Amino acid sequence: MKAQRHERASKIEKEDPRQNGYRTKCTTAVLKRLGVTNFKYCQTQSDVVSILRRHDWSVRSRRSQVGKISVGSLRKKLRTGRVDAGEWLVVFVDQHVLLIDRAGRTVVDTDPRQRDRRKIRAIYAIWDR
Repeated sequence: MKAQRHERASKIEKEDPRQNGYRTKCTTAVLKRLGVTNFKYCQTQSDVVSILRRHDWSVRSRRSQVGKISVGSLRKKLRTGRVDAGEWLVVFVDQHVLLIDRAGRTVVDTDPRQRDRRKIRAIYAIWDR
């Protein structure tokens, strides 16, 4: 098993990062909207957070403020002002990420929904430094 993992890791380093499949559409769209275009791969929550921090964004979790709610419920909380939002909120749901502004409007969502009942797995408020 170790030989396979090592072989895969060396293959990732050799490939052109702009042409390989190690960027997801949703994470790339969110980062591009925030002005971040120089990154090799981005698939997970920790990848997005570390890339934003490297590009001079202040990133803080807001999970304790919102609890276990859906994206639609988050929008209601933002409209009433019960969540300390930065300039934008990066919201992670199952296998997807979206960008919401402090008023609860969607800025970037590559998989939009009419009634958004997706459960929030992680949420980060971001500010420009």
